[in-house]
Amino acid sequence: MTEKYRIYNILFSIFSVLVLLLSFAVGFFASPFFLDALTSRIGLLPNMLHSGAINPAYYIPEYKAKRDVEILFVYIGSHSCKFSNDEDLPNLIEQAKLITQDLAREHEYEMSTLGAAIDWSVEDGLRHLGKFGLFDEVISGRKWQNTSARLFIYENIPGAAATPQLVLVKRRFAPSSFGRQIVEEKLLVRKVGKDEIADWLFIGAPIPGFPSGMSSVKN
Repeated sequence: MTEKYRIYNILFSIFSVLVLLLSFAVGFFASPFFLDALTSRIGLLPNMLHSGAINPAYYIPEYKAKRDVEILFVYIGSHSCKFSNDEDLPNLIEQAKLITQDLAREHEYEMSTLGAAIDWSVEDGLRHLGKFGLFDEVISGRKWQNTSARLFIYENIPGAAATPQLVLVKRRFAPSSFGRQIVEEKLLVRKVGKDEIADWLFIGAPIPGFPSGMSSVKN
């Protein structure tokens, strides 16, 4: 009886370890870290995405810059802002990224994303942006002296100094002696606060002045 009990214990222990390993494997291979590694190092995932084999539930950067027109998606938030840490906000921002990416692809535009954290601490800002999935680039630190605040709030494309907010910018590039330079920037959308972002998504993410959304932003 004792021998049989010992065997049962061993089998149960082996089964438990296998379950734990399986759970770990599923979590790892479905993680943004692993998918991002595939995208940037192997090049497998972009091919699968373009072939329609995978329809990801979150935005994945494509790491390319070949076209003359780009839609830049900017999320501006803060680790220290109560409203930027609303539990529903990461999902809303992810939906907005995917919708923008689909529309950009439809019109053969580039699509890039920028995550900007209005925090004094770089580490706090990066921790905050980590809740919002993958970005092509991030800016964090120096609070409202942050480069993103200068570009998208105070100078180039002025707007409300508030977080969270979503900004869509259309950029046109031209060749230069340095490679490519931005020759035109145009504000398409600015939504400040979770409610504005959610309402915009609810009505189909239209772009003011363009009745059919981004499908009308061709020139």
